Amino acid sequence: MTRPDNARSRAVMARCGLTQRGEIEYHGWLQVHYAIDRSGWPRSGAALPWMEIRRVNAAG
Repeated sequence: MTRPDNARSRAVMARCGLTQRGEIEYHGWLQVHYAIDRSGWPRSGAALPWMEIRRVNAAG
């Protein structure tokens, strides 16, 4: 969940395959609730098209 105005968090959740399921109030703050169904979860070992792995060399 995240606040409705947190566009970056919402974009990350969407890229990960989560979909908005509704709005809830949490500790007095309006939140949007995201979730993923089992059918939307990639099977073990599957290539994840949204994931990019980069090697970063430490300066040293």
